[in-house]
Amino acid sequence: MAFIKINWKPNSRELRIFGCSILIGMSLAGSLFFFIFSRVDFAYFLWGCGSTFFLFCITGKSIALPFYWIWMGLIYTITQSLGYISLTMIYYFILTPIGLFSQLIGRDKLKIKRKESETYWQNTVKRNRNEQYERQF
Repeated sequence: MAFIKINWKPNSRELRIFGCSILIGMSLAGSLFFFIFSRVDFAYFLWGCGSTFFLFCITGKSIALPFYWIWMGLIYTITQSLGYISLTMIYYFILTPIGLFSQLIGRDKLKIKRKESETYWQNTVKRNRNEQYERQF
């Protein structure tokens, strides 16, 4: 199941948009490392990579395509992995403890474990007025 759809044959406009987004993203990440973490060398590396990707995407399609394919393949792999990992973590770390806790305290919201009656039929309240049919909540 794919969460994202990747265009593996982008045109020149899409490559320019990709280059601009990489430049903006790498500039922000480099600024974060420069000002917050004081890692000047890594900040220069990120700024240089962002500028290089941007220049490749602006100047020519044949030069930029391998970088585009590698980046999109990496993003696709990360997206797929995080999707399945997050769903698994939600199930095992949130839903399973809630279910176990509900069983421990004896919660029976569906009233399935009733032993005093022979049937699961529930009597309803008979409505006398027509206004009750219009306002059901």
